[in-house]
Amino acid sequence: MSLSKKIIILIFLLCLIVFALIFSLKNSQKPLNNQRNSAELGLQQVECWLPLKEGWPRLDCYRMYVPEDHEKANSRIIHFPVMVFHTESAKPHRAPVLHLGGGGPGGGMYLDNAYSVQSIINDHDDISLKQGRDLVVIDPRGAGLSEPLLNCGRFVDSEIERLQKDLSLKEELFLQDQDYVGCIQDSAKRNIDLTAYNSISVIQDMELLRKALDKQQWVLIGVSYGAVYAQLLANKYPDVVQSMVLDSAAFPDLKLQHEFLARLLSPYEALYDYCDRSLFCREGMPNVKERLWNIVEKLDKKPHQIPLVYQDQGEEKSLELVLNGHRFIAILAYAVYYGEKIYEDLPDIITTLEEDKPRIDFSFNRYATNYVDFMVDRGFADLSMFSHYCYDDKSFVDIDYIKQQLQNLPNQLLRDAAAYLVDNHESCELLAERTVDPLVNSVLKTDIPTLFLQGELDIVTPPKDAQSHLANFTQGHLVMVEYSHSVLQVAPCAELMAAKFVNDPSISGASLTCER
Repeated sequence: MSLSKKIIILIFLLCLIVFALIFSLKNSQKPLNNQRNSAELGLQQVECWLPLKEGWPRLDCYRMYVPEDHEKANSRIIHFPVMVFHTESAKPHRAPVLHLGGGGPGGGMYLDNAYSVQSIINDHDDISLKQGRDLVVIDPRGAGLSEPLLNCGRFVDSEIERLQKDLSLKEELFLQDQDYVGCIQDSAKRNIDLTAYNSISVIQDMELLRKALDKQQWVLIGVSYGAVYAQLLANKYPDVVQSMVLDSAAFPDLKLQHEFLARLLSPYEALYDYCDRSLFCREGMPNVKERLWNIVEKLDKKPHQIPLVYQDQGEEKSLELVLNGHRFIAILAYAVYYGEKIYEDLPDIITTLEEDKPRIDFSFNRYATNYVDFMVDRGFADLSMFSHYCYDDKSFVDIDYIKQQLQNLPNQLLRDAAAYLVDNHESCELLAERTVDPLVNSVLKTDIPTLFLQGELDIVTPPKDAQSHLANFTQGHLVMVEYSHSVLQVAPCAELMAAKFVNDPSISGASLTCER
């Protein structure tokens, strides 16, 4: 069986680790052809894949060609995109800022979308361009505009159809599995060595990129799983890192068993206590927990149909989402991970579904649309999540402990979903064997100046993770802001504090305020 996006949403986005559930592959995978292709290694400037917009800084676009497997002399060559925004500051040029991608692992930066690129500039120009620093933005290998892109296209095609049918959780998981079986087989036919798509390979790519750009040091920005890349790079190549800004940081040593039950239940616990997390809550609702799960049961008996418009490769398309119980709870969990407004809208969602009269402007619809957009995102490298897990995490996961913890789950739906994953934990052994670098399970202890930006409402990478690691950073600061996950893109104050820190890494914690 295979990795399931539904399970990513239900459970393992909480932990930033994904189980891969694959069967039927042992006899179907073909040997990989490791011959080089015709490209040359190194950085090659190319015509930018999107036109320069008025007001943008000067931009150069590149393809960085690297070995798929850094350990094999005859490895074929792959490439990933690099965008370099040049500072126009009159100040002397300083160490460039390297943004390590969209997190995930497997998340792309949408570098072919002008709106997304404009947002990247807006969210990081104070940290970089205005300080006399170039801003370097990449998609890591396998993700976004990289070649190959490790997205399972047949999953997307089938999922669009599945979302319009009333399927049980087990039926949906089984059909998703079949798609991923096919995608793994397709990868083998394309001579893609999935074992080479891991965190160590990414930081080796970044070191080759630094040399190709002829830079002495980086200022690193790592968001979510990108913070893992930053820490591993700082651990392996400490002399090339001037400072780090880690936004909603994940940590290499926190594997799946870390506070397993608490993380599994955290989005639902947050919803039960929604009034404590909402600035707009004047009075709470009674029995939120019971009412939510009653709605799950009700929707399983009589699903709703919700007309939605979703994005597919930049094109708007329509579908009729069949909202049953497990889809409802998955959409709510996804909304909790990446936003705060869900707490404001929860009373309307509960009362509307209890009355069984969804409106055209029903507040739940926007969250359902966001969820569908994620599930059918062809730029998301879901197979890269699989390969990262098998290399970076699987060897360090205490599966027996997790199985014991499953008995303590209070809800049958969550027990079924989690048990489905755990029972197939050994599937990574079906891939080619690869020696695991112990660095992927390391705790970074460093005097590199580091700023942790942390959302107080974040349950994907909760504040206490950063708090527990802060002592390992002798020049580290932790700043909390009242947001959830990934604060740089939503909190202007966070960018201002990061800019102060990058400009002067010796700054005192008391000076990291929103005042200019």
